[in-house]
Amino acid sequence: MFDKLWKRTKEIATTYTYTFIVVMVLNQVVFFGFCLNPVCLVAAMPHVLLITVIIGTWLEKSGDLHNDNLPEQGKTKPDKLTSEYSHEVKDPSCPRCGSNMTLRTARQGHYAGKKFWGCKNYPNCKGIVNL
Repeated sequence: MFDKLWKRTKEIATTYTYTFIVVMVLNQVVFFGFCLNPVCLVAAMPHVLLITVIIGTWLEKSGDLHNDNLPEQGKTKPDKLTSEYSHEVKDPSCPRCGSNMTLRTARQGHYAGKKFWGCKNYPNCKGIVNL
């Protein structure tokens, strides 16, 4: 989980870093005549940062350029509860007690409306598997 989070963080940082460099160079060429004097760079910093945030956010949201989780067109990527060769969802075993689980929907809280696997022995066993 942390490896995936770290990888995604590095991808986002790379996107924003490259976007900042491109915007800064274009800004210096167009508005400051390619002035690399520190005074010119400091003067350009506020609006370059604003433009970088806008463009970087747009790149991340519109294209999901670095999202490896998207399935290829025409293919569905199997999740951990789906057999690789069929599209039937198998009931997983409870990680706490080993009994069967049932598909449920959260009714309240932060995850309201989201599906999860809950132990059939609830409330005696509170084992869950998130989807």
